[in-house]
Amino acid sequence: MRVIVVGSANADTTWRVHHLPRPGETIPALSVDQHGGGKGANIAYAAAAGSSDVVLVACVGADANAELALSDLEAAGVSLEYVRRSDTPTGTAVIIVDSAGENSIIVNAGANGAWTSREAANTLDSLSLAEAVIVTNFEVPDSVSLAAAQAATGGTRLVVNPSPLAPLSPELVACHPLIVVNAHEAMALSAMFGAVSEQPEAAARAIAAHTQAPVVVTLGAHGVGILDQEWTTVPARPVHVVDTTGAGDAFLGAMAARLGTGSLFDAVKTATESAARVVQTPGARTRHGR
Repeated sequence: MRVIVVGSANADTTWRVHHLPRPGETIPALSVDQHGGGKGANIAYAAAAGSSDVVLVACVGADANAELALSDLEAAGVSLEYVRRSDTPTGTAVIIVDSAGENSIIVNAGANGAWTSREAANTLDSLSLAEAVIVTNFEVPDSVSLAAAQAATGGTRLVVNPSPLAPLSPELVACHPLIVVNAHEAMALSAMFGAVSEQPEAAARAIAAHTQAPVVVTLGAHGVGILDQEWTTVPARPVHVVDTTGAGDAFLGAMAARLGTGSLFDAVKTATESAARVVQTPGARTRHGR
């Protein structure tokens, strides 16, 4: 099963601190490190642990940060053949992680915002999409994520993570995407459809009423909810949390890799284990074998 990720690639800088700074507060860093990041690249990295055919469709700059953004991906088994180079500098992110593993993130889109729907569509046209899983999110221009969605036809599965949160356009909704969101995003997204609910299941049903497709809601320590006609919950395994950065990306990548070989429930169960491993280690990318 081929997994095609259309998304972002960043050069990340992570600052580890005792606690997240309050407005006007200056605090010392415990450590600082640089590594590859971006939702698209992180998802592709995680997918490669469960699939031997993973393609990243992304855009980076012609600068030193590009190599950092793409670091580890090729060695993990991700094809970088369809990553564009732009005159715009590579996207960057600053991540602050406290001693409890919670984080605050500032993102500069850079080259992630410098490509067009036509460029994305032309790239996807050159790929074999038969029986593939296409994954996209909102760290790229709306037109690019829509081009990815509209490329998913026939036997292609479409998975959309509308994060950073933004409304789903009617054109994207018409592609019947499998939506993956956290509980907060589910409630906010359902409100955009005119349904106010603080219950994940009700929010998922409001979303599914428009997309006519399953909805997956991650619930943190409470596991994951799956709405596929019926509501099912996959429990989370209790773990010691070191860093929550990239947990959602790891979940998405592992789920996408498993979608072609089993049920949605099985894919979510596998993805939940992948996310649990990631939060126990620093950084957004944790290699755990195929």
